[in-house]
Amino acid sequence: MGLKPKENAAGGVDRFGRGSVPFEPNEHREESMVDQNREDRIRQRAYALWEIEGKPHGADLRFWEQAMNEIDEADLRKDSSDTQQSAGAGPAIAKRSKDAKGQP
Repeated sequence: MGLKPKENAAGGVDRFGRGSVPFEPNEHREESMVDQNREDRIRQRAYALWEIEGKPHGADLRFWEQAMNEIDEADLRKDSSDTQQSAGAGPAIAKRSKDAKGQP
């Protein structure tokens, strides 16, 4: 009476008879990469602010919050600008298409 290897949801087992761990969905990985990128940008900005202020002791939270606010505001402006550009592109593209076909 041998032991039956564990299976994962997809039914696969590794060479040691263990159920293999399924990959996490791509969208979750992309989301965590975006979060990591945001955190890296905040960290770099907070460090720059700290250096500009003369590297004061005990002000890390103040610089982190300031950097976070600056990064979030910049991202909102960028998202807003991207949305306006893509929304405004539709009529311009439609007009060029009509012009190319010789329509008024």
